[in-house]
Amino acid sequence: MLSRMVYSTLVLVSLIFTQFMPNPAYSQSQQILITKDSDYFGFDLETLKDVSLDQCKATCLGNPACQAFTYNTSAQFCFLKSDFSKLKPFAGAVAGLKITLGNEPDMGAPPKLTYIPSYLQNEAKQFRLGLKSGKPVPETTGYLTMIGHGNRSLINNDTKKAIGGYYTALRIDPDSVSAWLQLASTSLIHPTTKSKDKRFYRRIATSSAYNAYLLARSRSKRAEALALLARGLEARTIYRPALIAFKQSLALRENPVERAAYAELLRTRGFRVLKHTVNSDNLSPRICVQFSEKLKSKKTDYASYLTLDQKTPQAIDVQNKQICIEGLSHGKSYQIGLREGLPSSIGENLLTNVNLKIYIRDRKPSARFTGGNFVLPLSARRGIPIVTVNAKSADLKLYRIGERALSSLIGRSKFLRQLESYQINYLMNSLGEPVWNGKVEIKPDLNREVTTSIPINEALPNRKPGVYLLTGEASQEGKGNRDDIASQW
Repeated sequence: MLSRMVYSTLVLVSLIFTQFMPNPAYSQSQQILITKDSDYFGFDLETLKDVSLDQCKATCLGNPACQAFTYNTSAQFCFLKSDFSKLKPFAGAVAGLKITLGNEPDMGAPPKLTYIPSYLQNEAKQFRLGLKSGKPVPETTGYLTMIGHGNRSLINNDTKKAIGGYYTALRIDPDSVSAWLQLASTSLIHPTTKSKDKRFYRRIATSSAYNAYLLARSRSKRAEALALLARGLEARTIYRPALIAFKQSLALRENPVERAAYAELLRTRGFRVLKHTVNSDNLSPRICVQFSEKLKSKKTDYASYLTLDQKTPQAIDVQNKQICIEGLSHGKSYQIGLREGLPSSIGENLLTNVNLKIYIRDRKPSARFTGGNFVLPLSARRGIPIVTVNAKSADLKLYRIGERALSSLIGRSKFLRQLESYQINYLMNSLGEPVWNGKVEIKPDLNREVTTSIPINEALPNRKPGVYLLTGEASQEGKGNRDDIASQW
């Protein structure tokens, strides 16, 4: 975090000197932006009489202290300004604003950032509209004055005052790319411990960077806006858009600091292995590796990027964000390797080799009855088959549901089908009457299903009319899964 704070401070200092000091690396041209029937009030530097509009423009361009002017067309007076505030309507006047152009070509309107969530775009829009709210900026408050206030506050490590200065400058000139960039940078490094404040300033950072991007017409400013947007998104844990913004920034302008930040974010939040799962309770177990992004189509030869005990796996299944290796065995350890370069559907590849050592345990003890339901006839009674896995015995309980409760059972669609545990608990507590419980011994075959017949006629030879619910729970060292069935005699 400290390195990022230092970087952001350097960005701000760079912005300050780029805007307000000459750059020996290239010559900057200046021009005058004209607005008719308007006036820049106050900040008078010098008054020229009996001059043309062109002479007024040339004089302001030739005077480093002149930042704007108001020209009275009827009196032919030129009022040079050392600073400027909001434009005021004034019929017959012409307002001029000195703007500095770099040596970079105008790139035109920026492409839309389709990967930025709509709610973030709306935040930026509302933030810009909010510049017009509140008390009007006093006419005696100048844009350059507020920028200078922000810069001095930043040098003195008072980021809160700096933010206020840049924000007020934007209220005067909401089209200033540099002011938006400075506001974004300062909001990112503003120190605060409260979660609410962090969220507030991070929203300012992303909104300011996004607005700067919309206004930037040069390659360097647009790249800077995207880099600040990426850092703001990262701070808000919006990682995928942050990665894309970093990538777009670096495509416009290579920067070693941004490149390192992008690489680190890509390593920790880019396409990567998230976790693995083991389906050990299947008859044929498998291991599935989950990724952070969707994989390419099944036409991609993913087997060439995998190893199973240092060999190519014989059977894999690629679906959405996971790769499953099949045809494995219980009670064995496997070494799975995923090779660097394994591709995703978003154009990112696995950055490093991933090695996993995974043990597939034996199947958990379980019990179930065959089929969806089991109905016994009134005569020629026979046993009920129960299917178990890795269970030495099964605990059985038999409940009778009388005639009064039968309609409720049928109405709730719980009749003649396998039941979930919560449904069993309801039936046992509200409808069922316990009539018998016992245990059946089982000869388990490791990890294989074993079918055992329950001699229910011996357990309860004399039965009243009604519906009987039989529950079975596999028991081995006190653990197991329960499965259930309703039987009618």
